[in-house]
Amino acid sequence: MRERESRHFNDESTSKLIPYTAMASLIFPTILYVDENVWIGIVASVVAIIASLKRLPIIGVVLSSVIVCVIFYAFVLS
Repeated sequence: MRERESRHFNDESTSKLIPYTAMASLIFPTILYVDENVWIGIVASVVAIIASLKRLPIIGVVLSSVIVCVIFYAFVLS
């Protein structure tokens, strides 16, 4: 039986995450206020998260968010 590996964060691996954390903290408010309606940013964010969790390539994540935003604008916000 294989023993469960314990994952510990050391200083080196933690310091590599700092640029991603800083970038995310700057981008997130911008996503919410991309339009007058906050819902378009929320919907695009949720779609992007789901697409990335399904391991789509980055172009798939971006295109799926854009397509859903266009549909959302056309049918819901019109």
